[in-house]
Amino acid sequence: MPEPSPVGGMKVIAKMFYDDKVFDNSQHIHFNSSFKAASKIKRLIQSFTLRYEFVKLLKKEKPTGVYIYTSSFMGFYDKTLYCLLSKWVGVKSSLNIVGGGFFDFYESNAINRTLVKACMKIPTTIVIGSKSWEDRVKKEFTPKNLAIVHNPVIPVANPKEKHSFINNKVNFLFFGRLAEPKGVKNIVNVLQKLNSDTLSKMVFTFAGKGPLGSYIKTELKDLISQGIVELFEDVSDEQKEALMQKANVFVLPSHVEVLPISLLEAMSNKLPAIITAVGGMPDAVTEGQNGFLIPKVSDTENKLPALLNYFIENKDKIDQMGEASLQKIKDQFSFEVILKKSVATFH
Repeated sequence: MPEPSPVGGMKVIAKMFYDDKVFDNSQHIHFNSSFKAASKIKRLIQSFTLRYEFVKLLKKEKPTGVYIYTSSFMGFYDKTLYCLLSKWVGVKSSLNIVGGGFFDFYESNAINRTLVKACMKIPTTIVIGSKSWEDRVKKEFTPKNLAIVHNPVIPVANPKEKHSFINNKVNFLFFGRLAEPKGVKNIVNVLQKLNSDTLSKMVFTFAGKGPLGSYIKTELKDLISQGIVELFEDVSDEQKEALMQKANVFVLPSHVEVLPISLLEAMSNKLPAIITAVGGMPDAVTEGQNGFLIPKVSDTENKLPALLNYFIENKDKIDQMGEASLQKIKDQFSFEVILKKSVATFH
């Protein structure tokens, strides 16, 4: 996996391994697969060096298996090469596909379709983060072994006791990449159409970075000036935690996902969620229990206003649903639970 860093889903997962001191235990070893060189020639040299060091490590440590996280695109090919080297040395490998755009990448052209199908035969076990992918992965790639292992999260040490409401307003939080596939434009369109009475009872916070930061500033200029909309870009870990603590409800109407870490972090902070029923998000949010699901992405702009209003008019439900979110994290998505499932993929 890559080196620990707060940027990107896989790197956040890597950071969890370090925060939980997993690699202090000799049973678990981290091989850092990050590229640090800038030029193409230096990256090529580093690529050969990393593969050599990887094989050397496998021969020395003789591990039960290698657990590899991969995104899509060139990162996928890079990581399946590690699976091939593991197979060559005689070590089992589990390839965990965490990129939400995996099928878009697979279907992008005939070359990718051919190469991806061949690469998916290399690992001992294919790991996916959503049950919703199961049938399609089986149909497209017929893997010998397939496991469903969700993305993990380390539960917040001291979650809020009860939700507070600044000026009696409900604070809705979007945290993620400020990009169209995350549903940012859908949210903007909804906010532009809400009536003044609803807007007066809420604050909507966008946090993250991405190409639509300037779009939000332009399209919601008046709402930002009125303090109804807030925008935070390039958010640090400390800022993220503060925003989660201040928020009351998490909103993520994504068009494509596996299971976003941001949703799990929000649930760990006792936030109910409004999500689209894509990828593995329905595995985390149960309708009416710890949030609400928008059945189809195309329904987002029709359904979202009523769901925002529900929490505005039923503030008492926020604590109840928030408690259910935290309990679900502890039972199904905590780092310790997911780590055991990951190790089990070698057996």
